[in-house]
Amino acid sequence: MKFFKHRPTEGHHTKPSVINRRKAILTTAKYTFFGLIGLRLLWLQVFQRNKYSILSDRNRFKEWKIAAERGLILDRFNNKIAENRQLYRIALIKGDVTDLDFVLVTLNKFLRLDHDLIEKTKTDFIKLRKFQPYVINKNLSWGEFSKINSNLFILNGVQPFISMERHYNYPHQFAHILGYVGSPNENDLQNQQDDLFRTPGIKIGKLGIEKILNRELIGTPGFTRFEVNAAGRAIRTVEFVDGVSGKPLKISLDLELQKLAYEKLGRYAASAVAMDVKTGELLACVSTPSFDTNKFAFGITQPEFNELLKNERKPLINKFLSAQYSPGSTIKPIIALAALENKIIDQDYTHFCPGKIELYGQEFYCWKDGGHGRVNLKDAIKKSCDVYFYEVARLLGVDRMAEVIRKFDFGQVVLKDFDEEKKGLVPDTKWKKNVLGKPWLLGETLISGIGQGYVLATPIQICKSIAQFANGGFIVEPTFYTDPKSKLKRMDFDSDNIKIINEALIAATNEQGGTSYGSRLTGNLKFCGKTGTSQVTKLTMKDREDNANPNARPYIYRDHALFAGFAPIENPKYAIAVVAEHSGAGSRVAAPIASSMFDFLLKKRLQNA
Repeated sequence: MKFFKHRPTEGHHTKPSVINRRKAILTTAKYTFFGLIGLRLLWLQVFQRNKYSILSDRNRFKEWKIAAERGLILDRFNNKIAENRQLYRIALIKGDVTDLDFVLVTLNKFLRLDHDLIEKTKTDFIKLRKFQPYVINKNLSWGEFSKINSNLFILNGVQPFISMERHYNYPHQFAHILGYVGSPNENDLQNQQDDLFRTPGIKIGKLGIEKILNRELIGTPGFTRFEVNAAGRAIRTVEFVDGVSGKPLKISLDLELQKLAYEKLGRYAASAVAMDVKTGELLACVSTPSFDTNKFAFGITQPEFNELLKNERKPLINKFLSAQYSPGSTIKPIIALAALENKIIDQDYTHFCPGKIELYGQEFYCWKDGGHGRVNLKDAIKKSCDVYFYEVARLLGVDRMAEVIRKFDFGQVVLKDFDEEKKGLVPDTKWKKNVLGKPWLLGETLISGIGQGYVLATPIQICKSIAQFANGGFIVEPTFYTDPKSKLKRMDFDSDNIKIINEALIAATNEQGGTSYGSRLTGNLKFCGKTGTSQVTKLTMKDREDNANPNARPYIYRDHALFAGFAPIENPKYAIAVVAEHSGAGSRVAAPIASSMFDFLLKKRLQNA
């Protein structure tokens, strides 16, 4: 038998060659793998060294922003009306607080925390990140602060601290114009472009000037940089940088005048506005009743807030900007000017007032029973004759009246920056057709001529209008800033017509028979102006009889009292508008308040200037 040696066929490898080939592949893969790791390490440690060094430091070091001291707010004479005071506070550090319930029960023994505050603290504390502080919304007395510091050994995670917080020196008097500060909410954080509002413990403007000029007042936060351990707990402070305080803000308001106006408005739901007729600087802006802005700055309680909401005199409403009233007879100077400008009448035009007129079976009354008899333009303004202005309005027509009223910026916002400011309303035939879908009636023209019906105005609009009569017919823009740079621009009216109206206003206050004669000032410096009584409901005959006693009707049905005037009568400088809701005739309430304000300005400010 023959044996043949096996020969490998083509493509077939011997066992050693297979092993060697596999070794080569594994060796190549091994060197490739370690080569990639080496390259990656080279990339991370050499080319990306700075980046990862910074990231490492970020893990090792933490920064805690510190809110800067808010800028002061000063009146025109540098009196502080909003400042910052040192307050004693406590914070709970999440991660250090081992038993929240025990801590709150213990704190309650020293601080008398109310139930709502305790529950809110529990709810908010759970949402915090580890080692993030939670500031309890309560200001401590020195005695309470001392007790907490003396018992820290049983209060794990409690951190007493001293902070600078906003304080309003005259919280009620300036509430509606300054506004107040508070902690930013979610909407505030979403609307803010940078992270400034996320500074721990920061307070931002929520209303009024505090809100409008928030960025200037808030300053630049400082920070503390500290080193932390692996658990995130601070172990040492590395750097501390003070923040830059907000800029002090000087506004045009006069502290003493503001306080006087607030005192004189007293129990009324009312407002008063005073301004310089040439610069537009606002000297006083008061709304009553008011509220305590210091309570809002630190978190007003729900029961206290509910009381404000339920108050029928609406203390939360900024009445000089937001309240809209029928301007009543304070609009008669504008109606008279419209008639003169359109050459419907001249200053010698007369009309007989029998006390009432009848139009298509409807009676339209003058405020004076029996009427004023025959009166000219000066007497009609001086005595506030309604029948005279019914006739002037009839001759003019509502569209021509509306055109002139709008030139005084009725129906437009005046300050523009305040969210709560209302425009008011100047009606005409087109407005009624578009909005109400009804044609304009002649009777509506008549009552528009005495500032009733659909027409609505805010107190600041009324003040601006009388200021523009006072300065001889120049446009003036109200402002809260001192020393405005804008030049006065003349309105599109005949200066002689403005002079005719002003002479009538002087007579209304300083001549016997004028509606504000009882509030006149004696001596060389005098004021003048126009009273107004705005009806809030249609009057019955009994109501007209009860007008002698405004308290005879329920509060919400009583007339509003208004006055708008300027002083001194030669070379005027100041304009004032007063509106007192549901208080009766303007001559009884609004004019005397304005008189007190003018008396202060003329004797304390003008003579001492």
